Amino acid sequence: MAGNIENNTSESEQEFPDKETEEDFLEYLEEVGLKNYFPRKLTLKAATEVRLFPSDISQIETKDLPFLFISKLTSLDSRITWKEKLHLKGSARDFIYAILHCSDNHLRQHLLEKFASCQLAVPVLLPGVRDDAKPELLTWAISRVVKKWKENETSLAPEKRMVSERVFTAAFIRFGEIPISKSSVLNNVIGRAQGNETFRYFSSYEDEKEYVYYCSGSIEAQWYLPTYGRSEELLKEVTLLLNLRGDATEFTAESEFMCRIANAIFLFVDKDKLECYKTAIDDIKKRFKKVFVIYLIVHKEKKGRQTRKQQSNSKSKTLKIDANDDSVDFGVERNATDLSKIICEKIMQYCSSTTCEDYRSIEDWRNFCFNEVTVDQENDSYNNAKTLMQSSFPNTESIEEVKKSYLQLQVEWGKWVEADKKRLCAGVQTVHHQFEAKDKTKRDMRKKQRDKGLSAKMQVFFENLQTVMLDETDLLHYFMSFFQTRIEMMAAREIPPLVERIDVLNTSLQKLKSTMKQASPSERSKLQHHIKELQKQLLEESEQVNAKNISCEHFIRELGQWYEASLANAHEGNELLVTLASKLLLAGYPLELLDGENAYIPIKWISGVLNNLENTLDNPRIFVLSIIGIQSSGKSTLLNSMFGVRFPVRAGRCTRGLYLQMLEVNKAFHKELGFEYLLIIDTEGLHSPDRTVLNDHTFDNSIATLAMCIGDLTLLNIGQETIGPDMIGILQIVVHALIRMKKFGF
Repeated sequence: MAGNIENNTSESEQEFPDKETEEDFLEYLEEVGLKNYFPRKLTLKAATEVRLFPSDISQIETKDLPFLFISKLTSLDSRITWKEKLHLKGSARDFIYAILHCSDNHLRQHLLEKFASCQLAVPVLLPGVRDDAKPELLTWAISRVVKKWKENETSLAPEKRMVSERVFTAAFIRFGEIPISKSSVLNNVIGRAQGNETFRYFSSYEDEKEYVYYCSGSIEAQWYLPTYGRSEELLKEVTLLLNLRGDATEFTAESEFMCRIANAIFLFVDKDKLECYKTAIDDIKKRFKKVFVIYLIVHKEKKGRQTRKQQSNSKSKTLKIDANDDSVDFGVERNATDLSKIICEKIMQYCSSTTCEDYRSIEDWRNFCFNEVTVDQENDSYNNAKTLMQSSFPNTESIEEVKKSYLQLQVEWGKWVEADKKRLCAGVQTVHHQFEAKDKTKRDMRKKQRDKGLSAKMQVFFENLQTVMLDETDLLHYFMSFFQTRIEMMAAREIPPLVERIDVLNTSLQKLKSTMKQASPSERSKLQHHIKELQKQLLEESEQVNAKNISCEHFIRELGQWYEASLANAHEGNELLVTLASKLLLAGYPLELLDGENAYIPIKWISGVLNNLENTLDNPRIFVLSIIGIQSSGKSTLLNSMFGVRFPVRAGRCTRGLYLQMLEVNKAFHKELGFEYLLIIDTEGLHSPDRTVLNDHTFDNSIATLAMCIGDLTLLNIGQETIGPDMIGILQIVVHALIRMKKFGF
């Protein structure tokens, strides 16, 4: 391509080893236990199998090293990216990129989401390792990365999908070998220059003192998210920093692509070697706008008091640049934070002269790939899943419209539950007549469900779900990921305003309660009246949020209701429905055990799914792990971090009901652990405002008892050092229930 960056240096001038061949890469994969998984053969299911690792990592076998890394990263332990934590002979950066090359798209998506959660730089472009391979843009893999920031004093900080967020983008490229670490400078741009602590956002040579081979040519991304109201921050806008690993002259396709997608380009070059790269630098400055060149200067040591004084003065002198400057000379003996501040100043200058229309999202980058860069989602499974999702679920309907057009059986399900829970009344009718009336109401509800059947739109969804389940490729994972993303985008449009109103009411309620403690007896009656009014408003707002609550599980619940309605008529349900649900469970997706909206377990549906699962797996040994805790104490997040499962944890979304998810135990550990599958049960948080606003703790007691009674082990997640009196009361009830169960032989 005309205008590509050319290498004007001879091989003898290169300080780092030459780029490795495909054969070298395969040898390296064998050294780190990954050869059998190349290319893209390591799946998310295999990577999240339950394994045991020695407490002393230095004793771990090579074949288990990749799985240890994935396990530690899943638990959000960012230290596992350090060379000293992995006990590797070579670079940890090479090892990480080897894992990415061996991972399928869905495991990559999982890993990049965890990188972002650990505040580590996220790989967005992988260099090709085959001799004729092109670089690969990881658009799909990065699609689950979310960030949140506060844009002004009164706004919420909603989560945003960064793959579709249009932000100012700054690219950082070096020519040849330079006397300072570009990654360290970027760490300072995000850290010290903004008044933050230094952190390893980008790993550098200075961190591990190891040359890299296989991560060279990659592009890593890190977002700087400003904090509203902090005067010491230099960057006031959301900024995406892109870092090209390696020498731009060796990776022409990658550096050219990076220049095309960036709003501003920062070039690093050793001024002593400028003649070697002047043509390439001038070419970039000619073809792209907003290019800033950083000339790095190494002052040679000279004897003499005058020279030392001059050097001391040069260190203390403050560097200043004008708005029109397109370069700066920087002596490497200076503090790297000085250079970081200059970069921040130029970013803000470029940002102020760039319109929002010129900002680009990562999704937009696909338009700049041309024929030089491939995209990870360019495959048949992705395209087929996207087509099926577009026919199954439009992106324009509101939550209310979706519930009416897809979930029509759940109206009768709510009435069925209400009839079943209705208590018998003494003295009105005989017990027999009351039971008959209750059964008649329940039969009528089931008949109405059968008469309605699945809606036309739900029927299309069901048929498409059958199609993806029968496919032996990764079509199911693409389809479900599209589905989950659409649900989340719909909820993100409608729920935040309601959550904001609830926060305001909660704040007012807490202030009134604090005031009442110090109020006089005459004032307390007025305050109590205000508190009751606020509690009533809070209950109404919470009900509105619950009405907007929607997730993938609602659609599977609809299939469950169709199964129970069919079973009530012919005493034989649609076995295809339970087979589909059990396959989803085995594929790693949660199954709703207890309907949180109606506080009821659809016994026949759950029994059918678990029986099908038992037959499919030939009655395996299963260990059940459950968890209980106060609402928003991080139960789902804890389980996701411990086991790599995917319980929903998005902001504003609290778990409703009980959900179960299955993990397979690696065959090598069946005997040692004594079971073949781990069944994890996530529960709704206790003391939820909408459940306890009227001081009714019946639901809390019931759900805690259920979770502990069905679990072989129950985790108690608390938000403080001691267990509060409310939780102690719940645990006492649970203990009594366990004693009674044991008494009756359960």
